[in-house]
Amino acid sequence: MKLINPSKRLVDLGAGDGRIIIYAGEKYHIHSIGLEINLELIKYGNNEIKIRNIGDICNIIEADFYDFNISNMDIIFCFLIPTFLKYFLHVIKKIKSNSVIISIRYPLNEFSKYWKKSYIIKAPDNLIAFIYIKK
Repeated sequence: MKLINPSKRLVDLGAGDGRIIIYAGEKYHIHSIGLEINLELIKYGNNEIKIRNIGDICNIIEADFYDFNISNMDIIFCFLIPTFLKYFLHVIKKIKSNSVIISIRYPLNEFSKYWKKSYIIKAPDNLIAFIYIKK
């Protein structure tokens, strides 16, 4: 199974300035959406998307993961601090089978019964990505 290709749809939960969706759009041509609640970051990120001419496949919207329909997304990117994990079960229950969840720095071990496979990637500067594929 190829995890990343242009037919996939990515969502970044807490997109900030959009750097993840911009990278996914530019490098992999993935349709990407960022969810963010900070209006200044949304404005900045969408301006960067416009400058880079990838607005046809990327954008950042004002939303949180409780209100967003995540069921049609293939890749879910998150950098959740542990105190927010108690809310994440809502997301896991709504994503489709074989969706890929990428969690930066913090593992999602408490949801292990939902994973078909899991991987750990260690990047430079001690950054760790935990990758899960939903059953």
